[in-house]
Amino acid sequence: MGRRLLSSGDFNVARELCPSNVWNLFGLMKIAEGEIHAAVHLSPRRSAELNAVFGVACPSPGLRGKSEELYRHHVRELIARAYDDNQDMRPGTKAEVLAALSDASLVAPPGQQIGALMEELCAEMGFAPPDGEPIKPPWPTASAELLHEARRKLAVPERILKL
Repeated sequence: MGRRLLSSGDFNVARELCPSNVWNLFGLMKIAEGEIHAAVHLSPRRSAELNAVFGVACPSPGLRGKSEELYRHHVRELIARAYDDNQDMRPGTKAEVLAALSDASLVAPPGQQIGALMEELCAEMGFAPPDGEPIKPPWPTASAELLHEARRKLAVPERILKL
């Protein structure tokens, strides 16, 4: 029989000794593993591509310190991209865009175009909308254009699936 490396008491001690940012990273890894496992369960024929997502699911600097639910959306988008053989993994995810816009809004209030995109992304991810009237985009394609540009600027060049 195998021997346990850590008892539950030792595990709690390890958690107290481990820096919080490292401990949080382990929590994010667990989220990524769970999302990937669920995707592989639904599509076992794509298991190689889906399991490779774990190698690119590292939270970018903008996602570090944000909510686990935001990270979960990040991983889900990367999984969705892995389903499409020609999908580029490098552009920023919607979660990364929302995190960047949120950080920027702490420095200066967002304008109409940015506010509208933030509200759209929050709604899409199931986050509570802000109080007040919804912000309408200044023109019909404003949010799509801003999202495209933000994805380009937040691209992670080394985020490439390795099968």
